[in-house]
Amino acid sequence: MRVEIRASEQEPLRVCFTGPMFSGKSTQLQEIGRKYRIAKYTVLCFHPVVHQRDKPGVVSTHMGLDFDSKPLENLDALKSAGYQLTERTVVLLEEAQFFTDLRQLLDYFGQQDVDVYFAALNMKYTGEPWEAVRDVLHTCTHLELLYAVCTRCGSTRARYSHRLIEQIGDVVIGAEDKYEPLCQPCFSKCYNGASEQ
Repeated sequence: MRVEIRASEQEPLRVCFTGPMFSGKSTQLQEIGRKYRIAKYTVLCFHPVVHQRDKPGVVSTHMGLDFDSKPLENLDALKSAGYQLTERTVVLLEEAQFFTDLRQLLDYFGQQDVDVYFAALNMKYTGEPWEAVRDVLHTCTHLELLYAVCTRCGSTRARYSHRLIEQIGDVVIGAEDKYEPLCQPCFSKCYNGASEQ
């Protein structure tokens, strides 16, 4: 995505990068943050407290690139922390599907005239949408659907995150050890002809 630093009279940007695991969402956020730092913005990156895959205070891409990130429980915790948000602040949200109050967070940043970019999985491992993400897509100023490479057939249109382990619950943090990206036909074969989502 091309980084678009808005003119002061424009509405704040609300940009979503969505797709399956291994599609480059975190890498996109890292690049956005780098460009805003060059433009002399304050860049704040947050990830949900539940996201424990990476080292403390760091988000790692699947390509092994690290960037600083602060754990965040919810909007109340953000307000309590006393961050100074100005029109020269940009916020990055990693693994946004895990924020139970994602809409409220995004609305708060908009009220503060702050641009926000967020990365979120497009679907759960079952092929169903994440409710928090589904409920905010229509409010975004920009949307970018990213794809991964299907590990079964090599298609570059993988949009599903297939769970490789049998574990109950929507939230199971992991990487290649627990998930693989699949295209729609390969995902359907794994779920015995599940219909396209």
